[in-house]
Amino acid sequence: VEMTTQGIDGPIPCFTKVEAFRTSRINGRAYIDDYADHTGRYDYIKGLANGESVEYKYIDFTEEAASITVEAAGSASSINVYLDHELTPIATIRTEKTAGKYLFMPFSAKLGKKISGKHMLRLEVRGGEDISVNLKSFVFGE
Repeated sequence: VEMTTQGIDGPIPCFTKVEAFRTSRINGRAYIDDYADHTGRYDYIKGLANGESVEYKYIDFTEEAASITVEAAGSASSINVYLDHELTPIATIRTEKTAGKYLFMPFSAKLGKKISGKHMLRLEVRGGEDISVNLKSFVFGE
């Protein structure tokens, strides 16, 4: 049985904010965790290390997206954005070290090409050997 991010619903429209814990696959030792602060309780992907990734099936690009924004916390890193099983990223998001591992900040990048149709999305973390990145959400923008 194939796991999908959207469950029994159709593909997720690209301009819909997706909570990172809704991943269909985690590649590596990262895991889903929860955290509570003054704004409420939320789930997120904890501890993405160098070379680890999360996948989301399926994102629908019926409208043209020009950028992607992630809410991330932790170490400075690069997050490569891939479609399906392509080897070349459509974007690379540069993140900065945040003041805390739960202080999620938005980081964005422009997309390198026009996208249409339904695709699996993969977010892959790159950086030094000791990095740890937490991921709360992502969304595509115009």
